[in-house]
Amino acid sequence: MPDGIDAPPVGARVIVPLGSRLVTGIVVERSATDELRDVKPIHQIVDADSFVPPDVVALARWTAEYYACGVGDTIPALLPPMARGGPVVKPSVSSTPDRQLNFASCAFPTNATTISA
Repeated sequence: MPDGIDAPPVGARVIVPLGSRLVTGIVVERSATDELRDVKPIHQIVDADSFVPPDVVALARWTAEYYACGVGDTIPALLPPMARGGPVVKPSVSSTPDRQLNFASCAFPTNATTISA
């Protein structure tokens, strides 16, 4: 923890060392005691407030317990793609023949009904 800085709230992003690199983590619990159990030292606090709402962190912890996995596996599943560093997909329309959609290859439901006005 950087000197002179208050502990971050649950759900805040922090930078912690992992091996020889620094990675972003999310605070999932604050201990009332000074007992540390395999907790990485905080290199930098990214958010003064919760980036992930505490109720979402609680859901991630419950999910990890229920499915016997780590909280680090469940938190990304609860975040929107942009929050977990996913790519930005921008739809576009092209007038180039080789880039147009081929609706003949699309599978439409066989029970679809056409409504005419």
